[in-house]
Amino acid sequence: MTPLGSTLGKLHWTTETATLHTGQQHQQSDSLDALLVQVTGAALPVKAIFNWLRGIHSNAPGWVADLSGIEQGRITAQRVSPQPRATLRIALSR
Repeated sequence: MTPLGSTLGKLHWTTETATLHTGQQHQQSDSLDALLVQVTGAALPVKAIFNWLRGIHSNAPGWVADLSGIEQGRITAQRVSPQPRATLRIALSR
């Protein structure tokens, strides 16, 4: 979702497949991890992200998560390795 409330895309996954629908484009892969690499060009710590969303500190190699804003619906994680560095920001609305 954008700050204005429009949908950027919808992600659906099972244990066998993952699909991202963005407008008229559809991307599919064998797994959520593989699809995210295909879409973003980098591996994301999917299992850790789901823990972070629950407010649970979870180790993800190369990532440092800041859950101090979880009560306000904000999560920030920094990828420190491998290079290049990256920042993942998650904002939840209620």
